[in-house]
Amino acid sequence: EMVTFSNQPAGRGASTPDARISAHFSFWFEVKTRRDAVDRTQLAEHLKNLDDDSSHERLFVVTPDAAEPATVKLLRDRRIIWFNFASLADAIDTAISDQVEPVADQARFLLRELRSLLVEDGLIDNDEVVVVAARAAYPEYLAHHVYVCQPGRTFRDGLTHLGFYAERAIQP
Repeated sequence: EMVTFSNQPAGRGASTPDARISAHFSFWFEVKTRRDAVDRTQLAEHLKNLDDDSSHERLFVVTPDAAEPATVKLLRDRRIIWFNFASLADAIDTAISDQVEPVADQARFLLRELRSLLVEDGLIDNDEVVVVAARAAYPEYLAHHVYVCQPGRTFRDGLTHLGFYAERAIQP
């Protein structure tokens, strides 16, 4: 075998990462399917599986979070690479549509299936967007570049975009 794939491999730390891909490199994975689920202690334990000075070892943290979790930022470890499922789906789309270096048919099929699984499992969706009724708020936004919520109103965590519905359309 040139490359080894392991699910929940035993390691040196007190926690068990979700997966490992290894050859002349060692890529460990921690995958979360809920937002804000990354645990600092768990990641610190996972890092015990990596050599401090190796440029061939990484811990990949994959989450549905719209932005890099604060826990990952606080660890400030160059060996940790975070990305979300949306960016993974974008990379899949780019790979399967590349005309210069086309992906083999079998790989294209598998990548499409993976992307479909991400959608089916709700790991990529549009729930980081909210559209608000804005008959009065949209002109105020245009004039002052601010949106003021009604008293006591909140939005769910994870929002990255806000849209205005006014004049029977979502406004730019």
